[in-house]
Formats: sequence, structure tokens, C-alpha cells
Amino acid sequence: TSLAEDASTVPSIAAAAADRSRAIPDAAEASSHPAVGGGEKKKGKSVDGDVGPSTEGAWDRIRRLRSRLAADVVCDPPDASNDDDERRRNFPTFVSPFERPTSSKTSRSSGGSSYRGMSIPLVYCDQTASQRPVASIEDYLRRTSMPCHANTHTNITYTGSQSTAFVSEARQIVGECTGARITGKAAIDTVIFGGNGVTGAVGILVDCLNLRGVVVQSNKDDKSGEKRPVVFVGPHEHHSNLLPWRESGCEVVSVPESSKGVVDLVELERLLRLPRHNASSGRLRIGAFSAVSNVTGLIADVDRIAIILHRYGALAFFDYASGAPYLKMDMNPSAVRFKGMRVEGDEMGDVVDPSKDAIYFSPHKCYGGTSTPGVLVIKKHLISQTNPPAISGGGTVFYVTNKDHRFLSNRIERYEGGTPDGIGIQRVGLALLTGRRVADEYERLARSVNERNDGGDAGSVKLPQKTLLEYECSTYDRVVADLKEHAPNLIMLGCNYDSANANGNAEEPLDGAPSSCAGRHLPIFSFLIRCGARFLHYNYVCAILNDVFGIQSRGGCQCAGPYSQRLLGLTTAIANHKSSGAGEGVEEAPNKANRRIETALLRSDRPCELLRPGYTRLSLPFKGLREEEVDYAVQAMIWTARNGWALLPLYRCCHRTGEWRHWSRRGAPLGKSERRWLSHFDMLAPAERGSNGVPSSWAVGSAEGFEETIEASRARLDEAILNADVILESAKHDPRFLSEVEKMSSADGMLGSGGADDSGEGGIDHTLEELRWYVYPQEVTRFLREGQGQVPGTLDDGALLGAIDVHMDGKRSNCGDMDGSDVAKMEVSGGVAAAVTNNASSQVQDAMSSLLEKSDLIPFHEGDHAGEAPHDEIRAGYEDGELGDACEVFSRARDKWVAIGDYLREYEEAAAGMAAAAINDYGSASRRKRDLSAMEEDSPSSLEVGIHSTKIDSTAPSDDVGAPAPMPVKELNGNLPPAVMRREMKKPSRDCSQWGQCSAPHISPSSGALQNALGSSSMLNLNNCDSVTGKATVLTKAASSDSSNISSKKKKKGKIKPPPKMMRFITQAMIQWDMIQEGDRLLLGLSGGKDSLSLLHCLLEFQRKLPIKFDIEVCTIDPMTPSFDPSPLIPYVEGLGLKYHFIRDDIVARANTSGKDGKTVSSLCAFCARMKRGNLYTCARKNNCNKLVLAQHLDDCAESFFMSIMHNGFIRTMKANYQINAGDVSVIRPLVYCRESLMTEFAKSANLPVINENCPACFEEPKERARVKKLLSREETLCPNLYDHIRRALIPVMHDDSTAIMRSYLEETIAKSRKVPSGKAKKAKIAKSPKDDEPRSNMKALPTDSNGSNGASPQKSTNPSLKLATEEELIAELAKRRAEKFKLSGAMKRLSSGGDGAVPANGNGLPEDATGQMCSLTGGDGMIPCRELME
Repeated sequence: TSLAEDASTVPSIAAAAADRSRAIPDAAEASSHPAVGGGEKKKGKSVDGDVGPSTEGAWDRIRRLRSRLAADVVCDPPDASNDDDERRRNFPTFVSPFERPTSSKTSRSSGGSSYRGMSIPLVYCDQTASQRPVASIEDYLRRTSMPCHANTHTNITYTGSQSTAFVSEARQIVGECTGARITGKAAIDTVIFGGNGVTGAVGILVDCLNLRGVVVQSNKDDKSGEKRPVVFVGPHEHHSNLLPWRESGCEVVSVPESSKGVVDLVELERLLRLPRHNASSGRLRIGAFSAVSNVTGLIADVDRIAIILHRYGALAFFDYASGAPYLKMDMNPSAVRFKGMRVEGDEMGDVVDPSKDAIYFSPHKCYGGTSTPGVLVIKKHLISQTNPPAISGGGTVFYVTNKDHRFLSNRIERYEGGTPDGIGIQRVGLALLTGRRVADEYERLARSVNERNDGGDAGSVKLPQKTLLEYECSTYDRVVADLKEHAPNLIMLGCNYDSANANGNAEEPLDGAPSSCAGRHLPIFSFLIRCGARFLHYNYVCAILNDVFGIQSRGGCQCAGPYSQRLLGLTTAIANHKSSGAGEGVEEAPNKANRRIETALLRSDRPCELLRPGYTRLSLPFKGLREEEVDYAVQAMIWTARNGWALLPLYRCCHRTGEWRHWSRRGAPLGKSERRWLSHFDMLAPAERGSNGVPSSWAVGSAEGFEETIEASRARLDEAILNADVILESAKHDPRFLSEVEKMSSADGMLGSGGADDSGEGGIDHTLEELRWYVYPQEVTRFLREGQGQVPGTLDDGALLGAIDVHMDGKRSNCGDMDGSDVAKMEVSGGVAAAVTNNASSQVQDAMSSLLEKSDLIPFHEGDHAGEAPHDEIRAGYEDGELGDACEVFSRARDKWVAIGDYLREYEEAAAGMAAAAINDYGSASRRKRDLSAMEEDSPSSLEVGIHSTKIDSTAPSDDVGAPAPMPVKELNGNLPPAVMRREMKKPSRDCSQWGQCSAPHISPSSGALQNALGSSSMLNLNNCDSVTGKATVLTKAASSDSSNISSKKKKKGKIKPPPKMMRFITQAMIQWDMIQEGDRLLLGLSGGKDSLSLLHCLLEFQRKLPIKFDIEVCTIDPMTPSFDPSPLIPYVEGLGLKYHFIRDDIVARANTSGKDGKTVSSLCAFCARMKRGNLYTCARKNNCNKLVLAQHLDDCAESFFMSIMHNGFIRTMKANYQINAGDVSVIRPLVYCRESLMTEFAKSANLPVINENCPACFEEPKERARVKKLLSREETLCPNLYDHIRRALIPVMHDDSTAIMRSYLEETIAKSRKVPSGKAKKAKIAKSPKDDEPRSNMKALPTDSNGSNGASPQKSTNPSLKLATEEELIAELAKRRAEKFKLSGAMKRLSSGGDGAVPANGNGLPEDATGQMCSLTGGDGMIPCRELME
């Protein structure tokens, strides 16, 4: 049927869906479909002529076959409460963030829906990434294989023998389904399982060929690198078939695509003929090509490619990761049908070899193949039986002694180390059997019809395609045709041919050979949706398809970066002059916009993950989807292309993650209650038995069940389309979201925003704004208010803005450009450039090491804070905000105190000068310094240094293969923020000059193992690097000199010394808050985390150094959850000589019955915290400890502060020192001034036994505290001194009385607005003392004796005499009494007057507060009542 109706009205699609009452599949049978032909269909007959019952019956059986496959996919069991229609309960659903609207009218009248969740159908269309489990396969494994499952490394036992037989049979099935010869005397192939998908299979293939060893040997024999292996890859490769070849050290040559988009076979031959690549070069030559593109579904002609490769003596490897579910894999096809084959007029001759030397695929992409290992099928003679396998261990060895070992010669056992995934391997066999069975059944049904109608006219109903592969390709053709007709702003990537000639790309099959569909597309669709001058973000499109229609898709580059960037117009043609002089070749390289995006993603101080280029992809295969679901998916794509922009105001984007989420689910992507939990599994709970919820009459494909299934499936999908239209109408007429989005400033949601900069106003970074290719919600609100149906400029190619350059026809404007500033001829002598780079880089490291060795402790001071620290610590303190701009550092070079900013700048300039001198000693090529803020244009004549590395000829590697990567000049002169430098160091760019090289392993400088390895020498021989590069890696000792000294001191003293910075902050907190006094008994709450363990060692250090004496005891509360076991702390704490209390309390079990009406508590976190705190108080009382020590730090206090403001509307945070209500225990927090990073670094460097806590209450993500932490982290990138300012601001709030005082102010202010009943007004009115109006000068002074006490009694007054008190003491006493008053009586109350107007007095003659509190502040010439001071 036609997948959509007229595009001019919004409800037309829904109306078309509602009226679909004809038989299915209309896509292949209905006369209105373009793939079928003209004419109107009637039941059983066509208008143009009679159709035999065999044709229609065959289509019906094909539909039934497809429906049965879809029904076999595992889904939820039926839920009686899910729907009134019993049939529709058997289809998978999930909860959307949108509310299920009743009609657009009711939605408008209610002011918009509340979006509490709507049940929508789940339609899985991400089969290209991974398939879902199939019930029949899983049930068969559960009944047949799992009862006797065991390890396969023995054949003595029944279970071992049966498991071994299953794995062996699965290997045989793989061989049969791939045309491999793995048994008998004629066996020439072998099947190897292992790893994760194709990535693991290619890794095994590289290991079997011993490529890394070959690279090392070739580099030793020929320093120019002309003898190392060369790998030819296609233009459509994904990362799994590209990066392993690069990192093996081989030369990688990319073969371009032809004008039709397929592999250019003429160019492949030209490359193979080059002198440096042909047989006379003596090099190992490999061709690694994808059989199918995982982006566009384009099918390669693998047989022709294999023939060309073998003709020139190269090996032919093919990646069937995306092709295995569709294509027939044949390792050894017959060569007879290929004789006389021509390639662009060049006859191949009679000797042709279409066989494959290796194929590899990912079974988890096959129907029913979920959770399976990768598969490698390889020629036996290619497997090295002398090379030790990279993964060696159990099952790979013949004999092992304490001195040596021998590996097995069996090729399979040698490279399948460890216990194999027996169930996964068996699932591979069953999945391939299922795929073959379905393809054979389809061909049988199609053949029976085609044979009956051979030579006749089938009428208006088109005959079925001969093979299932042809059916899949026809699905792509018809879907693309419908999308082009009804959604012109939906751009299908890689679709470079006209729909009228859908087979224009297909290679002509040879005579008598079945069609391979090479050059056609499988039903894999990658697309962009144009919106005005930009595009809808691919993650937003995925969110709309998911939230509105339930369609599961994927956004991004689909792990095919080079091909994706070429499709998106992010590459440019480059002329590459080969040093061999064999002629000029053309290759593609990233253009300026691509490089700027990479730089922004890596180095920008502001989050800009949304800039990452990509597109939306979904799949519509025969196996796993019903025909009506394919129709539904296409309708959803058309609906999103037309109306998706109108829902933008309902969504919020995250620049840090690149995600788009509905406004109601920004913090909970799965909703508040929809997430499912593994931890809820209870083996002892009553078993829930049953199948996947599909009635047997439907699953087997009976006629009655089939029709009911079709009807129910249509009804649920039609309803979803109708709901989408109502949601759209509601969103258009709801001004709330439009107003909210329009109020957003640039800092709320614009790219790279957050503060004003030199390049723009309002915090917009215009250097990134130029690259923005997607639209924001605030950009479309005007068009929604105006009632426009489309954003202006959507179909105008000339209005396109941003980095992505894709026109409406799917083509790019700069494709094939060979002129302009982007074209750079790479004429640099690779050997010279590499030598200069490597030698200069080595000198830079030596210079920096010598500079660090001369560094000593440097004096610094900031106000009262003074000390000495190494340069690195001063710099880190300044970056973390611990040292402000007012800090001064003593410069030995200038012999005076200078500002910290000037000092750091001078230091970096000195380092840059030393590095530049080292570089100049060896000479340097012309290098371009990249300005990140301006992102200047590329220079054609420059060598890029740093993130993009040095661009040299990949065929001319450096002499020193093991040399480190070149050090960027920008990093040396200190122009980059240190945080940015650290990010780049973690993600160094690896171009052809670094492929195959490994770096030094990451070992902590303070590690004892590293110190022992270093000894007195600074050379560290890394065996792992030797196996690849044949050279030793130099590790300078200077960088860890300080940590070496610390380590040696630790060994002498046998104690762990906390870092000085942390001790300094703790000392400051202890002094300011009077935390520890003489004779205190401290009880430390030790959870086993980094914070409490760090605090423990700090307290021990204070106990050794402070002149006062205090005791330390430790207590740990074990909640008795399986995920948290603090028992390893017992020997550790006892080894420190401390008294340890280990309390076990089943808190989680108590929480299940401690809630309202005996149910589970509403908040497990809050309940657990209260129970732990109560246990700690009890332990402190029993052991006479007067102070409880907790390890919350400054980050915790800041997060609690903001959470209290946002969720409770009150200014409050954790107190530094306070007394609990009982009055017998005080709580202190010595880490309130310490950043969390201090404890993290200390725990790592000291190797503290941190216990990993996996609390069940913390599984849900993201938690609110984690969200606030991210918010503060994002703000800290814009304000580096943020936490220093927060610390200063929190000091008053950390006081014990602050909460009571501020609540008193709050209650008093609110009380003024409360209405008092008229009848009680007079009774509630408080008389005012007449003396309150008298001047203070007329008040008589309160008589005091010499001791300051009132009256004649020598007893000391409980009220202090503040006659000589300072202003600070008066304020402190006032705060104390005001807090005490609130604690006793709540809101402020006025003092009551006596009958004679005098102020009531107590027995001592002092004025009495109405609350009973004694308040007497004496000073000056008279008495000052507390009430007046307080008010």
C-alpha cells in the first residue's frame, strides 16, 4: 500500500493508516504500490485480469512466514491490565514520556497534557547493531543444551563430552553455511570463535598472521619501511575492519569509491600494479573489504574483488559483519562462472580465483544470534603454528613446566584460549541454521509461483522476488521512493541513484549465475532531516521516534567515522604525490570544518558534544519485523520529517553528552518507575513460568491466528499514529513550553555558552557557532506561533549553514574538489620529518626533565596562609581554586615576590624556551601553531603538530619506530589551560606515523613496583613494547623524583604520610571550629571509602604531632548487603593499633518493612543514613566517646547546600561542629575545607584499601547529588575559583546556630502575614511595656558587684556581664541567645508587661523573657533588654 497520503495536511497519514483494511503485505501485493504496478486491487483478483490462486496464496504464505518470525522474538508476557483488547496485549510496549491524549480538543481545553506516560508499541529497528533473542532458539537451548552444559576441555564425563560435541557441531554448521571446507582430507579452512564480534575476530586474524612480528622484522631489515605489509581497505569500512590493521603497524591504503558509490575496481588494480605494491616488492599484501556497508547497506561485489586481489598475489579478506544476516557467504565459490570476466574492458583471463582467504562476521547481528562470540573462517595455511598466540593460557598449551612450556599445534585450540563460550557458540550454529532455513523456505514459495507463471502474465500483482536477498533490496528501493515523494526534507545518505532506475548500480550477473545484488542496498537507512538552514539533531530524531512511535533507532557515525564524514561533506580531496614517482593519486582527508570540530570536542573548555557529526539509522529486515511494522516505521519517518521540528520546545539538549530528552525525563531517561532491575531477582521467589506470550495458534502460522495477529497489530500501530497527531496539535496550542523556551538566554542552551568572551556577546562562542549544523528549540518558536507548517528555507540548498555539507539530493557540494585552500599536496620527505620530530621530541622531554629536577620547594603566601610547595603543587592549587589571584610566589629568578599568575607564566615561558632550544638543535620543519580560540584556517604548506600529529608519507616511517609522539608546541608555551592539556594527553592523536607503536604503560610514579624496576637507573625496559617496536622505551626518573623521596620515607617510617595540602586545610578547619580538645575521645565513622580512610590517616598524623592528647576509635556499620563487604577493613584497622567496632545491621531487610503500613520505606538512602547514624551514636555512648568524626568534604557541603535550596527552599548545609540534641555527643567534620580530589589522589598514591560500595539504593541514575555535582563541575570550568568562593560563603552556614537563627527569621516573617481570628485578637494581643518607649539613658543601671554578679549574693550569675564586651562578643552572645530562644519556643514572641507597666523580674531582679529565658545584657549606663536587641 502507499505508505503515506497527501503531504499537505497533518492528519493525512493517520487517516491513511486508519483506512488500511486491505490484505497484507500491501508492499508487495497492492496495486497502488510503485513496485507493483497500476490497477486497483480486489480480493483474489485484479482489475486487469485474473490472478491465479497460487500467486496470492504464495504471498499469503510469505506474509505468514514473516509474521511468525516477528512473533518468535522474545517479548514481555501478556499483561491482563495492559489493554482491553486481549490480542493486543501480546505485542511489546513501553511507557513514553508523553501522556496518552484523548483528543486534541480536550488537550487544548486543559492547557496541555501533563505528560505522565503513554503506552506505545515497541518496534525494534536497530538490527544492524544487534539482534534480539528468539524464543524458539532460547527454548531449544534451555531444553537440549543447558541441562548438560559443562567445560569443553574434557571428554571423559558425559557433560564434558556432550558440550564438546555441541561446540564441534556448531563449528561444522558454520563451515557449511560459509562454504568452508573444514573436514576430511580436503580440508583447507578452519573456523575459530572468539572475542566480541568482528573486532575480536580481526584481532585473532592479526595474531594468526603474526603481523606485528612481521612489521618489527621488516623495519629491522629495511629502515625505510618499504618492506612492511600493506593492507588495502575499502571506502565503506567501519572501525573494526580499519583500526586493527592500522595498529598492527602495516601500511594502510584506502581504495576510493567509484561514481556509483561502490569500490572502484579500476583504482584497486592501479594500486596493485604500483612498483611499491606489486609482487616484485616482496611485501605481504592484504585486501580487507566490507561485504556490506553498515551505514548505507550497499553491497560490494566480493567475488570480483577477490579475483582482482588474487590475480596480483594479494590475500582477500572480507568483513561480513552487516552482511551475514542477508548474504550467502561462500569461502570457496566455483570459478567456472567467472571465466571471461572483464573489469572496465580488461579481460581477467581464464585463470580466476574467487575464493576468500578469510571472512569474519558478528553473529549477534543475525536473527536469533544475540550474545555470541565473533567468528573467523580462515585458510589453514595462513595460521602460524610457530608464533605464540597473543592470548595464551588454559587450553592453548601442550605441556607446561616450571621452566618452559609448549603450545598446541592444533590451530583451533592454539588460538581459542580459555574456556569457550559454549552456549554462545551453539547459538551461532542455531542462528545460521535459522537464517538458511528461512531463506530456503522463501525461495521455495517464490519458486513455486514463478514456475507456474513462467512465460505468462501475473496480472497486476507482482510475482515474488526469486530470493530473499532480492526481496530485501526491493524493500530498500520502495522505501526510498516513498520517502522521496512524501518527505522531501528527509535526506537519505548514500542513495546516489534515481529511484526510477533502482538497479542502476547493480553489477550485471554473469551468465547462469544467481544475482548477488552487488551495487544494490539492503534495508539499512541512514538519513538526516533538514530544518530551515540546518538539520534536526540525529539524537533528537531518535528521541522523537522512540518517545512518540516506540521505534528503536540509533544516532551517530555508526562506528564508521571515515565513511560517515565523507557522506556528510566533512572531507576534501587531496593530491598525494608518492615518493616512488609512480604517478599522482587522489585520496580524501578531513577538511577544515572537520578538524575544527575535532579540536572543539577535545580541547574546548565548554561542553560541545552536540557538535559531533552523525545521522540517524534504522533497519527494516524481513526477519524480525512484520510487514505492517515496516509500513509503520516509514510513516513515522515521514511524520518526523514533516512535524518533528514542532516538538522541539518539549525537549532539552545536553551539550556535555549530546543527548536530547523530553523535559519530564531530563534526570531519569527511563522514567521514575519504568526501569527494570537485575537486583530485584530473587531465586527463592515463586517461579513465573510461561512462554514469550504468543499463543501457539499464532506462532505456528495458522490461518485464523494469522488474520487475528494482523488485525491486532494494525490496530495498535494505527492508534499510535493517531496519538502522534494529537500530541502534535496539543504541543502547537500549548504556549507554556513556547514561553519557557523563548525565555532561555544564550547561557541556558547555546553552544559553547556560559560566559562572555572576546568573540561574542552573551556568552556565545561564535567560533563554535559557525560549526553548528543543528537547530535549537528557541529557533523555531516564532514559526510555531505564526502557525507555519514548515520552517522557511528547509528545501533551499543555498541557505545551508554549519559544518555538515549535504544537499537535498544526498550529495555534497565540495565532492571531488581539487582546488581551493583545502587542497594540500603532501610533499614532505617522510624520513627527514620523522627523524626531526622524534629527535626534537626526545630533546624536549630531556629539557623538561632537567627543569623539573632543578625545581625545589617554592615559598608562597596568601593572606595568613603561607608555606612552601613544589611548582606542580602550586600550579594545581591555582587551577583548583585553592590559591586565589591574591596569592604571591617568591621568584628566585627575580629575587622578589610576584603574583602567582605572573610566576606561572614565567615558568611556562622558561620551559618553552628550553624546549625550543632543544628543537632548534636538530632543526625543524615549518610548523603551524594552532590558535584554539580563533581556530585559524589550515595552512597547506605546514606540518600539523599536536592533536593532528605530523602528516608524513605513510610509506616512509621514522628510523626510530619506538620514539614517542611529537610534543605540541602550544602545550610547551603554556597557552592552553592545564585541564585542556590533560584531556589531550589522555586522547593523543595517532596518525600513520604512530600506527603499530605502543606507549609506556600507565604506572603510578609512587608505585613500589615501579621504584624497584627503576632502581638507580632511569631506563625501563618494556617487554610489551619490544614485541612491537623492537626498542626500549625511555622513562625519565625526574618527573617522579618527589614521589620517590616520599616513597623512601614511607619505607623508613613504615607509616603513610598524608599530603601537606590536605593537612593544611584540616588544620585550618580544626582551629576555626574548635574541633579537638585535650582529652577528647574520638569515634571515626569508617565506611571504607576514600574520604574516611584518608581522614583516618590524617587523624593519626595529628595524634603524633599535636601537643594535646586525644584517643581515636573506629566504627564501621555493615548493612549486610551482598554488594558491600567492609570486612577487609578489620585486619587493616587492627594493624594500625586502633580499637575497632564492627557493627552488623541488616538495614536493607529492615527497610522492607519499616515504611507506612509495614511496606518498604519511600527512601532507602534516607533510612539507611538514619540507621547508620543511630548506630554510631549508640557506639559512641557505650565507649565513652564524646565526639563523632565524619568525613564529609567541601564538595559534599556545596552539593548539600544547593540541594537544600532547590528542593527545600532553605539555606542549610552540613555543620562543621555541632552537638546532637541529646547533648552527650558532638559531631565534627575536619574535611569541610578539603576538595574531594585531594582524597582521591591520596587514596590512589597511598594505595589505601578502598571498599567499593555498590548500594542498591544508588543503582538508579542519575541521582540528584550526582546531577548537582555535574552542574557545579560545569560551572567550575567557567569560574575556576568557584569552590574557593563557595567555601567562604558556607562558613556562616556551617555554624551550629545558623539553621535555628535563619528559621527564626523565616518564621517571624511568615507570621506577620498570618491572619488572626477577630474573636481571639484581643486575647492574643501582647501589651507593650510603657518603659519600652523610654530612652535608654533614663534606664537605671543594674547593680553589680566586683565579680559582675547582680545582688548581694556571691553566687555567680548564669547571665554574663558584657559591660566590657567587644562588639564581636555582643553579636556572638546575641546569636547564641536568639538560637536558643527559637529552639525553646519557635517564632519570636514579645515580652509580656506587668500590671504596673514594669517589666516582670525574676528572683534576682532581672527582666524575664516571656519564654522563660533569662536575658540580661548590661553595658553603658543602663540595662538593654534582650527583646530590643533581638528585634
